[in-house]
Order: sequence, then C-alpha cells, then structure tokens
Amino acid sequence: MSKLDTDFFSNYAGLGQPISYIRYIEDIFFIWPHGAEKLDGFVQAFNAFHLSIKFTCEHSNESVSFLDCIVRLDGNSLVTSVYTKPTDKHTYLAYGSFHPKHLKESIIYSQFLRYKRICSTQEAFVENSAQLFHYFQSRGYPFRTLLKYFNRVC
Repeated sequence: MSKLDTDFFSNYAGLGQPISYIRYIEDIFFIWPHGAEKLDGFVQAFNAFHLSIKFTCEHSNESVSFLDCIVRLDGNSLVTSVYTKPTDKHTYLAYGSFHPKHLKESIIYSQFLRYKRICSTQEAFVENSAQLFHYFQSRGYPFRTLLKYFNRVC
C-alpha cells in the first residue's frame, strides 16, 4: 500500500491533492480542501491507478470515523473522540472470571488510557469514560476499582 501511495502521488497531477494524508494498513484519512467535485475525480483517479485495488470513500464536512476515532471539525480545529462500531458488544472480560486480579485491573487501566489518548479534550474523555464505566459495570466490575483507574489516568 505504501508503494501504491508513493507511485500514485508521484504520477498524479490532477485536481489537487490532500493537505494531510494518513494511512494505517488499508484505512486512509485525508483532508481535502478542494470541494466535492474534485474529490470525486481524485477518488476515481486513485481507483483507476491499480487494476485490482479499489477504495471506498466516506466524507463529511462535519465528522468522519477513522479506526477507533471520530474526527470532527470544530471551527478551524480538528477534535477527536472515541468511535465504536455499532456492532461492538463491549464484552470485556467478566470480573467474576477466574483470571488474576491484576489482569482484570490492567484491562480497566489500558482502556481508560486508550480513551485518554484518543480524546483531544478533557470533556470528550470524561463523556466517553462514563460510557466505559457503564460497560465495565455491566460485566461486574466494582465502581471503586473503576474510579481508581479512571483517576490514575485522568
């Protein structure tokens, strides 16, 4: 995919280029400042560049999901928050399982830390963490334990 990117951009002299382009394996996020019509031409050119590799494009002037993030335009800034697919069941390891306590606590800590890293504002982190509290409590995790690791990350 990296070679495809490099080859395409070195040969593409078309309707403008993204001002930011980020790829993780086959998922691509880019900022396109040239309007919807030129975006369609860009995606068509990208899809015509290789015989068997084709891309789908989801775009919005407000927000878009990329991996486990929602990226939203807020004035002239990009803000991020946690994104979960609608099919995610949030079935974290049950607290009543016979796994060691430190393993269950490391799951809590790592999830709060992941949320902290994804959310670009404290407000988004707290809001998303409230959902995380709910998911963990539905799996039997004690509120005090959750609060301990939330505060550690906070």
